[in-house]
Amino acid sequence: MKKKKNLWFARIIIILFLGVSLAQLMLDSPAVLSAVRALMYLGVLYAGFTYGAGAGGSVGAVCGMLETFHQENLTPLGIFCLMGVLSGVFRPLGRAASSIAFLCGAVGIGMSYAVDYLTASVFEIVAAVLLFFLLPQELLKKPQEKHSGQNGLEKMQRQRLKETASSYGRLAQSLQSLESRERFLSQEQAAQAIARASSIVCGGCRLCSLGKQDAPKEIPSLCDDWQEKGRLTREDMPEDFQGECRRQDLYLETLSDCLDSMNYEEEWRGRFFESREAASLQFREMERTLNGIAQELDETVDVTARVERGVRRMLRRRRLKMEQLLVLEGAEARKEAFVTVSAASGGCVTVKELSESMGKTLSRNLRATDSGRTVVGKEPCTIRLVEDTKFRLLSGVARAVKGGEELSGDNFSCHLLPDGRMMLCLSDGMGSGRRAFAESELVTELLEELLEAGFSAERAISMLNAFLLVRKEQRPATLDLALIDLYTGQARFYKQGAVSTFIRRGGQVLEIAAGSLPIGVDCGATPVCVQQCLEDGDMIVMVTDGILDSLNGTDKEGVMEEFLAQNHADNARELAEQVLTANWSADMPAKDDMTVLAAGLWKK
Repeated sequence: MKKKKNLWFARIIIILFLGVSLAQLMLDSPAVLSAVRALMYLGVLYAGFTYGAGAGGSVGAVCGMLETFHQENLTPLGIFCLMGVLSGVFRPLGRAASSIAFLCGAVGIGMSYAVDYLTASVFEIVAAVLLFFLLPQELLKKPQEKHSGQNGLEKMQRQRLKETASSYGRLAQSLQSLESRERFLSQEQAAQAIARASSIVCGGCRLCSLGKQDAPKEIPSLCDDWQEKGRLTREDMPEDFQGECRRQDLYLETLSDCLDSMNYEEEWRGRFFESREAASLQFREMERTLNGIAQELDETVDVTARVERGVRRMLRRRRLKMEQLLVLEGAEARKEAFVTVSAASGGCVTVKELSESMGKTLSRNLRATDSGRTVVGKEPCTIRLVEDTKFRLLSGVARAVKGGEELSGDNFSCHLLPDGRMMLCLSDGMGSGRRAFAESELVTELLEELLEAGFSAERAISMLNAFLLVRKEQRPATLDLALIDLYTGQARFYKQGAVSTFIRRGGQVLEIAAGSLPIGVDCGATPVCVQQCLEDGDMIVMVTDGILDSLNGTDKEGVMEEFLAQNHADNARELAEQVLTANWSADMPAKDDMTVLAAGLWKK
């Protein structure tokens, strides 16, 4: 009886939610609109926490579309979808964790894309979270604990991920199917501008063809002249206008203003459709990411039951108490272990010793991830252990700032990703100085965060490109990315607007050629990708265009290859310094920002 009562209560809440949401389209009262937004945020949070990320994202998409129609802006659609997904992802951690993730999602995407919208919606978001905490516990489905052997639950979760990915794909397809618009003024729009200028200046005058109702035949040539020069002169106008019009200067000024105004409207319309394409791309990438997660879950096997007995016996010998254990075997039979342990009274074991003992038990060479903990004490702690890599990569950087500038417009990143790949990234912002530095810093930091979160390089670059395109001011930057798998030595090089990368192997030098447009120029631009198998002792040299421009001769890449072939430095920092000073010295001002990122691959 109680369950039926709760079910009817939930249905009443949903009906009220849909009713007031539809009322948003008909009422303009600020108080009503504020209440509607608060209820929509509450519905998204409730759906995500109760039914999971898929339901939260779907309800968020519906609410976002309602708000998008009302605001005439695509930003609410992304905010609602992301908040719904986050509230569902963190549901196993409880109501507080889902609410915090919900708030963090709103603040994160709001600060990045729409500060004004976030500021205006703070009250509604906080009110929704407070109402969510007031909901009775029996109305919320408590997230179930995951136990080993719950294959049915895992299969259902994978299926929900795939369904959510499919919904994002349909959203992307619907956005792409909308009608596209031309970026330049058409002859019809030019005729409207001429008619508008004639109504303002000419009045009832009919001395020339521009004052008549029929569109003058000179419109195509007038459009070409205006788009080429940005203004119109007497020589561009029809002959009868030059001979008969008594207000030529006023008419030319008015017509130019009308054309400029109409072109301004077209430019903003074009920016809207660029934003639409970027949103479509984001949904498409979200679909691929969720499908990738589902596929990874399909390929991952829980082997805890096979090894638990041996691990317990080993930990008992080390005077450690095991509280929880999870051992997973993923692609290429690589093992990953999560063990929650505590030391017996008065004892302690280092994390390194624990890693070695676990490795012997599992017949793998394991290492602990960087969690900041070095010793296992009496308080229980969870240690994540992954298979150690076959190679190590040591890097070094040398830089020079353009003469007269305080900051270099180049930025770099060397970062070890959780999956055992090393990320090497160089970015050259457009121009030099602080603005160029800010652009290249944004590219490297966002790319690092996306790859850290598990996005593939292609998806991360695509999302970064879309983000740069929808900003108010478009300032492109080059992207030079290398991802080296430290397990196998396989490397992938991605280039957008960057110069060549060089690999020195003994006395030979391989060139990874440049290509493609810089990032942030075209929504459909894709990076050049080259795959290369690296060997023990290979040296990678990545440079910005300032380095190649400083070399003598016309074949800059050939000069660099010859220099590296004759160079025998094995230290990455020394090699970077020698490349930087190959044809430049510190006592002379640099003509452009110059950065060298060198790295050496070595077997452990």
